[in-house]
Amino acid sequence: MRKTQNFLRRAGSAALALTLTVSLCQPAFAATKAPFSKDETVYAVMAADGSVTKTTVSEHLYNADGLAGVEDRSTLKNIVNTESFAEYTRNGDTLVWNTDDTDVYYKGDTDRQLPIAAKVTYTLDGRTAPLSELLGQSGHLVLTIDLTNHETGKVTVNGKERTIVTPLVTAVGVVLGEDASNVNAVNGLLESAAKSSVAAFVTLPGVKESLDGLLPEQVNGVAEYLQDSVTVEADVESLTAPQILLACAASAEALGQGDEVFDLDSLNDLTDGIAALNDAVNQLLDGASQLKAGAAQLAAGSLALLDGANQLDSGLGQLTEGLDTLTSNNAALTSGAQQVADGVTYMQLYNEAVFNTAKETGTLHAYQPFYSADKINGTKAGLNKYLYPNNDWYDLMFKDFSINQNLNLNIRGGGRKVSYFLNAAVSNENGIIADIEQNPYDVKMNHQKYIFQSNVSANITKTTVVGIKVNAQLEYNTRPIEDIGNLFYYSMRANPVRFPATLPAEEGDTFVRYGNNASWDTGATDLNPLAKLSRGYGKRYYSYMTTAFTLDQNLDFFTKGLSANLTASFYNYTYSATYRTATPYYFKVEDGSSLNPDGTANLITNSIGDTGTTYLTSTDGNGGHRRYALQASLNYARKFGKHDVGAMFVYRMNEKKNNIAGTSEENLLPYREQGMAGRVTYGFDNRYLFEASFGYNGSENFAPGKRWGFFPSAAAGWVISNESFWDGIRKTVSNLKIRVSYGLAGNDALGERFPYRSIVAMGEESGFYYNWNSQGKGPKITTYGNPNATWEEAKKLDVGLELGLFNALNIEAAYFTEDRTGIFMRRTSLPSSTGLLGVTPYGNIGRVKSHGVDLSAVYNKQFNKDWSLSLRGTFTFSRNEVVEKDEGDLMYDYMSVVGHPVNAITGVLVADGLFTSQEEIDNSPKQQFGNYTVGDIKYRDLNGDGIVDGNDVTTAGSPTVPEIQYGIGATVKWRRLDFSFMFQGASNVSLRMYNMHPFCDASHFGYGITQYIADNHWSEDNNRADAAYPRLTSQLSSNNTQSSTFYIHDAKYLRLKTVELGYTIKKLRVYLSGNNLFVISPFDYWDPEKGGGHGLSYPLQRTAKIGVQYQF
Repeated sequence: MRKTQNFLRRAGSAALALTLTVSLCQPAFAATKAPFSKDETVYAVMAADGSVTKTTVSEHLYNADGLAGVEDRSTLKNIVNTESFAEYTRNGDTLVWNTDDTDVYYKGDTDRQLPIAAKVTYTLDGRTAPLSELLGQSGHLVLTIDLTNHETGKVTVNGKERTIVTPLVTAVGVVLGEDASNVNAVNGLLESAAKSSVAAFVTLPGVKESLDGLLPEQVNGVAEYLQDSVTVEADVESLTAPQILLACAASAEALGQGDEVFDLDSLNDLTDGIAALNDAVNQLLDGASQLKAGAAQLAAGSLALLDGANQLDSGLGQLTEGLDTLTSNNAALTSGAQQVADGVTYMQLYNEAVFNTAKETGTLHAYQPFYSADKINGTKAGLNKYLYPNNDWYDLMFKDFSINQNLNLNIRGGGRKVSYFLNAAVSNENGIIADIEQNPYDVKMNHQKYIFQSNVSANITKTTVVGIKVNAQLEYNTRPIEDIGNLFYYSMRANPVRFPATLPAEEGDTFVRYGNNASWDTGATDLNPLAKLSRGYGKRYYSYMTTAFTLDQNLDFFTKGLSANLTASFYNYTYSATYRTATPYYFKVEDGSSLNPDGTANLITNSIGDTGTTYLTSTDGNGGHRRYALQASLNYARKFGKHDVGAMFVYRMNEKKNNIAGTSEENLLPYREQGMAGRVTYGFDNRYLFEASFGYNGSENFAPGKRWGFFPSAAAGWVISNESFWDGIRKTVSNLKIRVSYGLAGNDALGERFPYRSIVAMGEESGFYYNWNSQGKGPKITTYGNPNATWEEAKKLDVGLELGLFNALNIEAAYFTEDRTGIFMRRTSLPSSTGLLGVTPYGNIGRVKSHGVDLSAVYNKQFNKDWSLSLRGTFTFSRNEVVEKDEGDLMYDYMSVVGHPVNAITGVLVADGLFTSQEEIDNSPKQQFGNYTVGDIKYRDLNGDGIVDGNDVTTAGSPTVPEIQYGIGATVKWRRLDFSFMFQGASNVSLRMYNMHPFCDASHFGYGITQYIADNHWSEDNNRADAAYPRLTSQLSSNNTQSSTFYIHDAKYLRLKTVELGYTIKKLRVYLSGNNLFVISPFDYWDPEKGGGHGLSYPLQRTAKIGVQYQF
């Protein structure tokens, strides 16, 4: 089903959306095809507390030789082709594509955990409260978004345990309505969108915590630019719900693929400015795409882009009054990753796997160790790196640290009539790709950025203010041609002993001799990560230009309290790129090579694989888009004695066009949206509060008659502590307030543009044959439209309480529910006789209910002029349940996802440990997943038919998104010293391990083995049913690689998120900080915040930092 729980968790609350894009390349190993590339974009909609409610994945496969027979591993559900018409067959988690096309586009649903979590906090005039309680109030607003990177892992590097983070370039955009003025985005970019103010940020959550004690002497205060939270401040009158979007990617370039970061038009029915918000975030993210090298290198264990994220942020906000200059030299350090077994351990365990396979197949009489004792002992002794290689691929490819530089200059000034803000920023970032001296060309990472910003406003009359804002950004990026994410994975997965990384040069060589060997399966050669790194580079140039005109008109001359605003904006983004590649020269060390007494080798080598090239072949690319937006609003706010009255009406429209249109109809057509919203508020004597609002939005996604949706909401509050009868206890109970809100929210971000239309392709293969082997061709339905498709709707209820004690302790509690209906999902129950197999229509047919509790407490106390204490804690419980889903005819009730959470782990077998004897196997139901023996996984027969097969799968474990999240922190200040810490935790959450099996996967042999499997797997000497991994096999065991509860683990954790000690002298502050210093969890293979998978992705990093901050 479409994984949608709630789009806006409560009436009037902020909407969040997160987009994760990961670019990766994986070998298909189909026939003799070359490895295909796979670009993946994950779109997720989040609730106001940052929890994910909907996840859709879009995939793009590419192979210049065509994709016929390519095997693509995918766990997606409800898969549908988008821009291509290719067909596939599915075998478990493997899709076999049956097309000669070079490109395939498809998408589907997933329940996997996302890497970034967001928690939003609203504080008005120093009082923190849920947004729904603050709506309609006036004062100084501080909006804080705390970001948590779940892509973490605990590893041992050089004998020391570290927690490391996957560096994910994260963009945050905040849209404030016309009720906001004097907006300040700390370290962010400010922009106007029609009637709104847009604040955009780029940061790398958790990255600053990944520097671990290896900092050079000169490290200035860059923590503020690598923040784990972003803050927007503004003065608001009758606060309306802001709109918040997040986007993250393993590389900024990957995040910006397709030019549009957020394809979530009409995101919020209450707030305008979505287009401008998208533009602002796009500007930063597309600008950051030069960081593809950087962010991905960070992902490879590099922190080279720490300062890169700084420079994405620095200079983009109005940071100081007067003149503020910041220069810094920052060290970006490599961090470890999940520990991989060394070459000797690998060979010993692979021999054990070969022995187990021989015993299983009855060929033990012919068993010979794959690796001889001479090979193992020679490698252990380090006799010769060419004859006895023991490659540490990570160490060969990445260096310890890099140095980055940045300069930022801000100037603000003006007089009574005109004010101005000028900004210039320059940054230079270097990655941690190692210097490969033998390589004839430079494949290291470098990212340069130049930012220029000018904001001018003028009071042309006493009642009229006009403003013009211009922002230009130029970026230059170089990087290896191979995706950094792939390089990191290769360095942790490749065989350590099969061949040397490089071989000695011979006389006359003008190239590097890379070691290799015959492939274990298909193709001519095996995987040499160092050669992959060295085979070429790419250079990209980016240009961003944003302009906005604003007009603010006070209309008091009509009636007091009336005002109007008009904003027109234009944004243009372009890029051009050149990629240069060569074919590596591979050589194999032949068996006749020998070792000399002095330790040198007599090498006999021969070329293997494709002939290498000393020249570079070039390809290029270009693209971009432009966007126009217009917004107008009319506002009214006035006080009559004890009566506060307010009203607002907004109209907005925007359009986006691609600069270089693609061949698809979607690319040729402009993207358009329009809508209007209104709100009325009333308050009496600061005791009784009421608000009614509506959104009336139009969406191009639906057919005429279905395009417009009306979404009203209402809220009421009672400040009991302002009643006269409260006077006697006000000093003790300083604040007591109850509030309730109810509303209807809509969603048209369906992941399918124009789902009401049907598409018929001509001249397609019909699937019917004549004359034995001739297939008929003709028209074929590739998309079956649904003219009744319309908005998803969610009914939201929120009841809250706010309690203040002793003017020091503030406690908030809220209970919320949501009933989301009309969830857009694809039908699965239509019979094949309809002729729509594979193209069944979408419909508004899903339903999800959710409920939860939010608790928070803040204690602030100034004991005297020297001592102050601040304590804070949060607790959130949120649970959802699938109520309706088109699942088709299920044989057994336990196979249904109805009644389970949206993010539940579904389709798994229930494991009962490992078989420890043949007698146990003989007395157990027969398992239908290939051969199995002692040491293999034992599964439960759920339907009691004596057979374990695909009819015994069910839902198990907790959801992959935590149902419980909590945190506790404190800040203590004594004179010039300050100390703070923050603990963060999660519970009621599971992860599922997959694709982490040693030696081989579904498509390739010859991989290494991770240390945790080496340490605790089943063996004849460790015949335990509760061993962490089943017996080792030299070939993939179908029985042991089934999706099952054997690989589901409790992923709860408690982490010391931050700790900092500082000392301030006037305007100078020196501080020492640490992040992710330790984590406590029952799951110890890798950091549980990384979620499921194989644990070989970018890990969470533990950091220590010494910083200096100075305010001019």
